[in-house]
Amino acid sequence: MIFDSNVFKENLGLMGGAISINSPNAQQSQQRNRKAIESPVIILTGNTFDSNQGYIIGNAVSVRYRWNRNEVSTQKANTVCGGGFYATSNEFFNNTAVLHSSAGGAISLTCDFYPSLSNEASSEMQDSLNAFSKTVIADPIDYDTYPAYKYASVIENNNTFYGNEVGQKGSAIYVRQISMLRVKSNVFRENQPSYSFRKTIVRPYEKYFLAPG
Repeated sequence: MIFDSNVFKENLGLMGGAISINSPNAQQSQQRNRKAIESPVIILTGNTFDSNQGYIIGNAVSVRYRWNRNEVSTQKANTVCGGGFYATSNEFFNNTAVLHSSAGGAISLTCDFYPSLSNEASSEMQDSLNAFSKTVIADPIDYDTYPAYKYASVIENNNTFYGNEVGQKGSAIYVRQISMLRVKSNVFRENQPSYSFRKTIVRPYEKYFLAPG
């Protein structure tokens, strides 16, 4: 999937105000045995996202990965979940939230597993992620030493995040259970929580998500 030099303005969505992608084939990059930056499955380049709104996650862009635990081991999931996303030279301006519980002022990258983990297995996965997050990785990355980074999601080189707002989590970028993410050489300015919510252009989902009155 390639999104190149588009303008997304004043769109409204539940998950992803402008773009919503569910269950992309993140393993495709691995099958090619190349770095995600060389072989991504989702590419955003040179796009403008202006004044879009999301109800739940990703006021501009939402990418949701899903894995069946019966088919993917915990170790494998920690390596591949979230791979193959590459964003460069995009502009995210004034994308705002609709609900106080929303997450991801501009971009939301999430990974969901089914069936649900037991508490013990969930703790084991979190311990694994926490241990890796404490590892100091040199730049440029040695992909032979850290092969999992071949498949990292990448947000780099002149993406601009300005004036985006969110209800709760991630005024610019929200990440949940994504094991590998590389963010480099971008501009983040005046992204913030929404203290007051702007009126949406249309409210087709209001009766489902907002309290009466």
